[in-house]
Amino acid sequence: SKRQSHLELESELATLKQVIDLVPQRVFWKNRDCLYLGGNIAIAKDAGFSDPKDLIGKSTQDIVLDVDGRALEGDIRTMKTREHMVNVELQHQTKKEGDKWYRISKSPLENNLNEVIGVVGTYDDITELKQIQLELQKAKDELEDRVNERTLDLKLSNGKLTKTLKELKKTKTQLIDTE
Repeated sequence: SKRQSHLELESELATLKQVIDLVPQRVFWKNRDCLYLGGNIAIAKDAGFSDPKDLIGKSTQDIVLDVDGRALEGDIRTMKTREHMVNVELQHQTKKEGDKWYRISKSPLENNLNEVIGVVGTYDDITELKQIQLELQKAKDELEDRVNERTLDLKLSNGKLTKTLKELKKTKTQLIDTE
């Protein structure tokens, strides 16, 4: 019956929504105008919303201060070229938390006529990972500087010792010659 089919479809949609909300990455999809058509609870929370429905009709600029336009540029390029953007790391300035790093993947969203109707994407907040990488690089650079300084100190000490040994040998030779 029609009612049974409708209930089954509602159940499938509810299950699909639950699955998308359980994905730890942020999941979103946008139309050709780069306006959000939907997303999971994780991206809604990033945007400061309690419900993913609040994303609908908003742009990335409404949510993220896309100062250099890279997010919008990535959406447009993905739709235009139909090329998948996979695990690209980008830095964005957010309205609430300042600079954040994201690992983003995007793919063109197509209808059943194979026409691009939008973009679907995921991202992870990798800000903490980037901070750790920067700290590790800083520690590595400091250690290399210390090793270089120590190596120079050792070369200078070695030069002084070599000079002192030569002088001692010369003095020894002079003493032997005077005996």
